[in-house]
Amino acid sequence: MDALIVGSGRCGTMLLSYCLGIHSACFVMGESYWHIPILRRIGDRTASPDEYFALIHTTKFVNGIPTLAQNLNLYGIQLSNFQNEYTSRFGHGLVAAKIFFENIEAILLDLTKKNRFIDKTPHYGLHIGELVGVWPRLRIIHLIRNGRDAAASMRDHPGFQATARHGLDDWTELATAVNPAGDDNAPLPPLEWFFESWARHVDTIRRACEKLPSGQVLELRYEDMMADYSAKLREVCVFLGIAADEDWITAVMANVIPQPKRKNVPDLQKASSFARDIYDSCGYQAEAS
Repeated sequence: MDALIVGSGRCGTMLLSYCLGIHSACFVMGESYWHIPILRRIGDRTASPDEYFALIHTTKFVNGIPTLAQNLNLYGIQLSNFQNEYTSRFGHGLVAAKIFFENIEAILLDLTKKNRFIDKTPHYGLHIGELVGVWPRLRIIHLIRNGRDAAASMRDHPGFQATARHGLDDWTELATAVNPAGDDNAPLPPLEWFFESWARHVDTIRRACEKLPSGQVLELRYEDMMADYSAKLREVCVFLGIAADEDWITAVMANVIPQPKRKNVPDLQKASSFARDIYDSCGYQAEAS
């Protein structure tokens, strides 16, 4: 893995991943979630491809589809065929988790003729330490969106509704559950809960990134990106060490559509002082007043 795109969720990571995904150099995995369960289950031992893929098959989105299968479907590849491709190239031998991950990446880069592997899993921001333990030079792009707008969008999204009903901030903790979506009829917490979750994400990601060399982290505000997306894309390209091709920039900009400001947003007066401080540290407090 060369780079990781993280954030609170509903903060613009999908748009950035789309833009990078059509770049000639970048393959972007649109939310994997299986790295952390594998690292925790396998640890320092080695395992067979069958054991790794069994875990991948049980790592799902809120819609019940395995995350790798949904990503592969975008390229017309069936997960079972991909597993066969893996064993035809690398055999059935036991390997460490890092080797398995890198074998997966090698196949995907080869099939798509790309040379940079980027993972866009926003909640991996809560697991930066574990992932940097595997890839010490991993580059982190941290996207931050106005917490009130992000919280309102999170509350409307089935994945974040499921995590909220479980009292969790992180889909990674639910991705391998038997019924990750939970009870759709259970009441949702108030908007302010999602705002607090946003703040916890921002704070956790920033604290993890503070431990890394400055050149390994790029923090971007969604609002600043939308104000001049082409300029910010060029900044991202410099960070990733890829060319900012003008034809690519032109193609990308045709799909950059700013999201409207949310009308039903959390009440800052009901938020904790912790969440308000995080909001202020991101430069949004003055905008809200």
